[in-house]
Amino acid sequence: VGGGGGGRSFEDGLFWSADLDRNERLDRDEAKAVYNLAEDEIFIRYDENGNGSINRSEFMEFIQQSPWTDKFVHPKDK
Repeated sequence: VGGGGGGRSFEDGLFWSADLDRNERLDRDEAKAVYNLAEDEIFIRYDENGNGSINRSEFMEFIQQSPWTDKFVHPKDK
């Protein structure tokens, strides 16, 4: 069984499925679609520039550092 098509990683797919308005940022409502990213403590931690949204690089850091996402990441992708 191969990976997903389209050249997108799991993380990209997760980001773009949550980014409903396609502005390349996740606001608090959009972040609710991704694990516990919308919780105050976590959202503030990863909104590094404090602009009230999570951009792709902030999102990728969240995914890479999040122990709570381990069960969703295939071992070969770690």
